[in-house]
Amino acid sequence: MLKFIHFSDSHLGCTDLDATNDSGLNIREYDFYDAFSQSVDIIIEEKPDFVLHTGDLFHRASPSNRSLIFAAKELQRITSAGIPVYIIAGNHDYPKTVNTAPIHELLLMNKNLKIYFDEQYSVTEEPGFKLHVLPHINNDEKFKAATDEISVSGKNGKPEILAMHLSLGTYLMQELGERVFPPEKCSILKEFDYVAMGHWHQFRKMEKYGNVWYAGSTERTSASQTGNPMGVVRVIIDGGRTTAELLPVKLREWHVFNVAKCAEKEPVAILSELSERIESDAAGVTADKIFHIALHDIGSFRPVTDSDIEKLFPGALYVQVRAFKADSSGRLVADEEKTDLKGSLSEVLSKEFSLNGELEKASEIINKLWEKIESEESDANNQH
Repeated sequence: MLKFIHFSDSHLGCTDLDATNDSGLNIREYDFYDAFSQSVDIIIEEKPDFVLHTGDLFHRASPSNRSLIFAAKELQRITSAGIPVYIIAGNHDYPKTVNTAPIHELLLMNKNLKIYFDEQYSVTEEPGFKLHVLPHINNDEKFKAATDEISVSGKNGKPEILAMHLSLGTYLMQELGERVFPPEKCSILKEFDYVAMGHWHQFRKMEKYGNVWYAGSTERTSASQTGNPMGVVRVIIDGGRTTAELLPVKLREWHVFNVAKCAEKEPVAILSELSERIESDAAGVTADKIFHIALHDIGSFRPVTDSDIEKLFPGALYVQVRAFKADSSGRLVADEEKTDLKGSLSEVLSKEFSLNGELEKASEIINKLWEKIESEESDANNQH
């Protein structure tokens, strides 16, 4: 029997909300640290044969000193317990240009930890299993060549495990530099005893492809993940049978409240409906929680102000209010659309540059600029 823990997309250093504690430190950044520490606690308690992390250990390719020190200490907790750790690079924590050295090199000082960040498909044969890895690869041609190499060359009784950080089928994150596994290669996945996936942030088995599992992220990164547990996956391969079970961690509460047909309701009715949802879904407590409010079918103007809504959520860490109204075709669109800059740049580049060579050059320029922005943000974080 082989037992291991699969987890992924920890995004250490992520600061998705501008909320700080009394010391001036970002509260959400520490939520991600806490989720990771809980994951390590579970790992040590489970005593698996090994641990596999499938990418985006860090949120950026140039993480802050605090993020790097935290990761090194937590990984040391695992390896000090005699548990080997294998990590592959993801699209967030691997540099987008050749001018930046991968931060993963620093973690190699931990002798019981193996990190794959060489942009190559490779196979590591251990006494009890064979580990095939495909870390994030920036170059299109190198990525295609690497996926062509994936194979199971005659089973020798050892479980065959494949680790990748990319999208599969329609499970896309719509991010710059995102990789998608070639559809024509998907049949190879059924030959593995377990395919450990990273990149998609929800725990899910991709049933049609075989024993293919996304571990999900260790902390929620968007409102779309509310209601879904996060944590680590306990995988057992025994007698040719594979089972995978999510072992959840405890996270900050995050709620999404939808109010329909707002144009037909009085303001007091909308506020009353939200109050009822607070009681039923959040046990009447709003302090330290995150709330996303969606007002649908608002008509020509907002029926209630953001400030009126926010008064219902005393002590909440964050309250976002978005209103949606029908356009000329009847489709609901955000009243105040906020776009992701990085995603928008990627979309514009794809439209403006038709040739792969032109697109690659333009993308490299944008990546350099983006890396500089992230580096400056990291420098600012390190001052705390």
